[in-house]
This record gives sequence, structure tokens and C-alpha cells, in this order.
Amino acid sequence: MATLFLGGLGFGPASEVGHAQACAPFGGLRQRCNDPRRWRPESFDPLIQPSFLRVVNMDMLLKGKRALITGSTSGIGAQCARVLAGEGVSVVINGRSADRAAAVTEEIRKVGGEAKFVLGDVTTEDGSNAVIERAKSAFDGIDILVNNVGNPTQESHDSWFDAPFQEWIDDYHQNTIAAVRLVHALLRR
Repeated sequence: MATLFLGGLGFGPASEVGHAQACAPFGGLRQRCNDPRRWRPESFDPLIQPSFLRVVNMDMLLKGKRALITGSTSGIGAQCARVLAGEGVSVVINGRSADRAAAVTEEIRKVGGEAKFVLGDVTTEDGSNAVIERAKSAFDGIDILVNNVGNPTQESHDSWFDAPFQEWIDDYHQNTIAAVRLVHALLRR
């Protein structure tokens, strides 16, 4: 069973379960569990307060699968990698920062998960192709793709009508085309 930490969005307040009760099996939020089937990340996104966390045990029947998680050097992507690793998935961490990629990879390995990292920018065709080839060779193939890369590229505007058309094109290329390119590339190979 993997352990997934869910925020209060759509799952009701943590008080329904009780914070101490939900975290009791782990001896508190800041302690690491050495059993990779019960993943316990050592730190959380500072925007997520511990009082909003609940523990959900599940078995997604993914043991032995291989996953590429783009944008997984921090935030939601890193947490996806942790959860999948806790399910027995061999994960390929992807991002542009070697330090952050190495940190997430090492964190997963310390609790018994299998992880490697592949640096690269998947928002370009050449970058995507390089990441896919290296990710596939990391664990001799990819079974699962988590398209997590993407951010708004434009500056803040008072109205979306104020955004230059080129910013809309840049957003589309970074957030949509990059994801579609990865899906196409992995399904064709």
C-alpha cells in the first residue's frame, strides 16, 4: 500500500479524521518511514499546512511499472514521483535543475524506491526527444507518462485581452504542445 497525502481540497477538513489520528501510524509528520510501501516525505510544500493533510492507503497495482514524470523536481511532480515510487514504480525524475532532480531522486532511493533522473527541457522538440530516449534507456522502457511540466509564460495583465497574442502562443506551446509531443513520441516508439 502507498500512502498519499491529500490536501483539504474536495476531501473535507482534516478535522473529520483528526490530524493526530491520521498521522499516528508514522509517529508524526516530520518523521520518515523507511518502508517504501508507506511513503513518508520528509518535507512538504510550505503552502500545504499539516493540518490539511490526511492519509489515504491504496494499492494501485503498479508495481514493476516504469514512469516518466515531467516537471518532477519539485511541487506536484515530485509528489507524484514519491507516490508512484511508493507503489513500486521505477520513476524517472525530469526537470532542468540537476540539484533539485538529484535531491528528489535521492529522497526516493533512501526509502527503498527506484529512481533515476534525466535532465532536459521538454518544451522543445529536440529536448523532448532527448528526454524520452534517456528516460526509456534508464529502465528499459516507459509504461506511464505523467505530463506535469508547464507554467504560464506571460506577465500578469489586468485583463486577458491585454495579453499580446504571442504570449498566448508561447503558453500554448509550453503547456499543450509539449504534453502532446511527449504522448505522440512515447506511443509511436
